[in-house]
Amino acid sequence: MDAELVGRRRELSAVAAAFADAADGRPRVVSIEGDGGAGKTALARRSLADLDVAHRAVVLTGDELTAAVPFGALGPLVDVPSGTTAVEAARLVIGRLAELADAGLLVVLVDDLHWVDPASRRALAIAARRLEHETVAIVATARPEHGGADDGWARLRDDAGRCVRCRVGGLTAADVAALAARRGTPLTSVAARRLTEHTGGNALYVTTLLADVPAEALNRPGEELPVPAGLSAVVAARFAGLDAAPAALLGALAVLARPAPLPQVAEVADRADPAAAVDRLLATRWVDWLPGGTGPVRLAFVHPLIRQAVYDTLPLDVRRRLHLAAARVSDRRGELAHRVAAADRVDEALAAELEAEAGSASAPADAGAAARMLRWAADLTPERAARERRLLAAARLAADAADPALDDLVPAVAACADGPARDLVLGTAAWRAGDSGEAIDRLRRAATGADVAVEALVRLADAFVVLGHGQAAVDAASDALDRGPSDERTRLRAWASRALGVASRDGAVAGLEVLRDLLPSRPDECAPAESGLLALRGLLGWFALRPTAALDDLAAVLARPATTLERRGRAQLDVAQCQYVLGRWDEATVHARLVLELSDGERDAGVAHQVLAGIAAGRGDWHAAAVHLAAARRLAATFGTPELALAARLAAFAVARARGAHAEIAALVSTADAVAPPVLSTLSVYHPGASAHIEAGDLDVAVRLADRLAAAAERRRVDVSAQVADLRGRAAARRGDPAAADRHLAAAADAITADTPVLIAAGIHLARGRLLRARGRRHDAITALAEARTIYENLGARPYLDRVDAELTDAGLSRPSRRRSPLDLTPREQDVVTLAVRGRSNKEIAAELFVSEKAVEYHLRNTYAKLGITSKRDLPTHL
Repeated sequence: MDAELVGRRRELSAVAAAFADAADGRPRVVSIEGDGGAGKTALARRSLADLDVAHRAVVLTGDELTAAVPFGALGPLVDVPSGTTAVEAARLVIGRLAELADAGLLVVLVDDLHWVDPASRRALAIAARRLEHETVAIVATARPEHGGADDGWARLRDDAGRCVRCRVGGLTAADVAALAARRGTPLTSVAARRLTEHTGGNALYVTTLLADVPAEALNRPGEELPVPAGLSAVVAARFAGLDAAPAALLGALAVLARPAPLPQVAEVADRADPAAAVDRLLATRWVDWLPGGTGPVRLAFVHPLIRQAVYDTLPLDVRRRLHLAAARVSDRRGELAHRVAAADRVDEALAAELEAEAGSASAPADAGAAARMLRWAADLTPERAARERRLLAAARLAADAADPALDDLVPAVAACADGPARDLVLGTAAWRAGDSGEAIDRLRRAATGADVAVEALVRLADAFVVLGHGQAAVDAASDALDRGPSDERTRLRAWASRALGVASRDGAVAGLEVLRDLLPSRPDECAPAESGLLALRGLLGWFALRPTAALDDLAAVLARPATTLERRGRAQLDVAQCQYVLGRWDEATVHARLVLELSDGERDAGVAHQVLAGIAAGRGDWHAAAVHLAAARRLAATFGTPELALAARLAAFAVARARGAHAEIAALVSTADAVAPPVLSTLSVYHPGASAHIEAGDLDVAVRLADRLAAAAERRRVDVSAQVADLRGRAAARRGDPAAADRHLAAAADAITADTPVLIAAGIHLARGRLLRARGRRHDAITALAEARTIYENLGARPYLDRVDAELTDAGLSRPSRRRSPLDLTPREQDVVTLAVRGRSNKEIAAELFVSEKAVEYHLRNTYAKLGITSKRDLPTHL
């Protein structure tokens, strides 16, 4: 065991077990967490060195200079083209991991996750969650301050079935004594305790002192240890005593601030014969060769604290000279970063170059890097007005991209001269902070300035939509459009806000009319820049009770590689809802599960749980239904949003309806409950509520609910004629008026369209069959009941099939046999089979489910074995 790893036996065992699982085809993530200098990287590298099976290692690292470069850290693993979304990058990572793992165990070490750029962190988190049977282990070291809530790592760490967490704390006095003994510096128990207290048990600080301070000094009696007060002071003292050659290489590597090949380090250090100094360089134990990867072997500091301490030790003139040399061996953005670091005075020419480079960052993922360059440009600008202009431009970029850097820029923006651009930034920051009043006031003031008026008005319109002020949103968006937005993205955002404002004021159909002349009718003909409007048209189609058309739009959004993770999550959720009501339950399950597995927002999860609760209950999987219902209720209670509250109620309705517990629904829906539903609403409470009251015999309540449903639909110009006729017909049947019931139920059956919710359509046929059988029209009754049965059979809806089969048996028919249920397969097998039956290739299935082709093949083999078949061709006849 390395001296530095004294006291880490338990952690080493945990990592070794994770590697063993990964080697057996159970992918694992190892999260090594601890303060700087605790020994995270040493633990990870020793675990790699101890591996006794053939493996390949790839090392990904982050650093301060590249933390704002999208996907910069993924370079050693996969090339990610500029402008790629995190979703597509994750697909590339999954494919590359599976490819490399074909040869055996693959270990990916992500060192200093907190310095890795956000885009790479998010792509890695998505990929790690989607690995299934690949021989892959991902080891990430991170400080506690990297919470991971904004990049998916927090959720990944909480997944105990996939992630092993190792928290590396401080060494104990016994550990320090053992460490000292192994290094030939024996300490008394008192000295070990004093050294532990002085260093806080920080492994890096302890080992540095043991290497630099003689044993007799450490063991000398007294209250205070005769050592420098901090790690930086220790490093500075030792660095000052190094020979010129290793000191020069160390300084160059510190300035480069990233792992680098020896020739590049030598070029920056201006050393002609670096090989002669390598042994002395490594003898410091501050640097080491970086394992894994491709290309030249790279040198790297063993810890960022050591690098920072060496960097801080360099005189300013040396630091400046090395930065200028590093600029010559770096790419364009790295060059600019080093030139900024070397700047010792304001420099308008360099500021102009930074501004120009920021202007070339067209991809949304580049907004953070562009904002950072504009901030640097502002710092280098001599003239105040130009300096504030660049600072405000940086803040606007950060605001537009919802970049966390905006929070850091706010104090500097507040110190700028009063003006519209300043109000725009501060108003946006106030909105993000939850102060809607301050945000509205500042954005209104910003809208008076010519240069930022359109942007301010669009932000105002967005705010009014969220606040439910439809007319105000329409007014602000219309004003923005009248002023003529200067770029297409802002113009489309203004139209989206206008359509949403109209929809929240007059209903979804009115909102769709706003979009009618803006987009081609065919989703596949929409331009890439119109993806946002296409997603909005899909959303409004859902609220307009046109799920078929909505599904076409939303599926097209999901099929676009440039769709962001946030937009994809919402579209996937809306797709799942559309597929659920249309009876495409297997596909709805796929999409709802993907929302739960890929989305980091629990607000989306509530609606996904609603869909899954409805499907599970509809198929008689009562345990799964209860789990999803409980989750929907928990999220509704936690966040309290109207959407989540409705999702929890609809999940409860679906479970109770499948169980035939109509009294439970009736208790939750009264006439007062549904007096004024939101204008943007699917009116989904009325039908289950009225149906339950009919079954409970509360016919007056049921009729009033049916009338209100009809009135609300008329105001919104949506079609619920089948639902209303169904309710009136069943109420008439319960009242003992079979003629009226027959008339209404016949009208309901005639009113069924492709957009009628599938369970309502089946229920209409079932109710009509019961009525016709009661009136002695056996043949017509069997026809109607057979229609209901076909729908339920296609859904795999066992509880509903039991009811219709009982009716058919009472009509004198034998109980038909049933096909194998999808519930006989695992959830992932269900997802794979659902897409395979739809004709997708293995590659397409892998891309849609965010898994590798190897995982798809694995699940298909298992499915074939369970069903006793040999190919995809046989799947439709066995499920």
